[in-house]
Amino acid sequence: MNEFLRLLQKSLRPFGYDVRRRKTLNLLPFCGISPLPALDRVRRDFDHDGGDASKTNSNLDVLKIVYRICLTQQRCEKTYEGVASKSLMDTVEHCFISLLNSVNAALQKKDPPHIELIILDDHSDVVYLDRIKNLAAQSKCAWRVQTTKETGQGGSLHEQFSLARHDNALYYFL
Repeated sequence: MNEFLRLLQKSLRPFGYDVRRRKTLNLLPFCGISPLPALDRVRRDFDHDGGDASKTNSNLDVLKIVYRICLTQQRCEKTYEGVASKSLMDTVEHCFISLLNSVNAALQKKDPPHIELIILDDHSDVVYLDRIKNLAAQSKCAWRVQTTKETGQGGSLHEQFSLARHDNALYYFL
């Protein structure tokens, strides 16, 4: 690293930035905060979001995972160089398998949470959707496929947030 970059690195470090060589890890440790806040603080913040606490009835014991997909032949046949040089379908399958492994492991713990999996499908081709359904059948939690009303990323994003808006559960979006 040349002198200018070293100077830049030292001057940016107090602000939480770091200058590194390409293809090196760029992970900085947490400074002065706990990486995982206490659950009671999360519950308090979740229940007291500025409204009357007596009117809220938040349920953090139910986790609903929304997994958005749009798998069409045109998109799935491309190879994406930036994402492991695999097709979109292969990448989606590997991510979905990882999610299912995590969910199934969480459900084997003592006092497991109630988890539901919602596959929000943006009008995928049947052959690709069936591959995801076959994988979902291996899940130990309740799951369902819901097709979006509108096509496109904006419509499916709006629909996923609308699902959670008035539901009494904790949501995780993928």
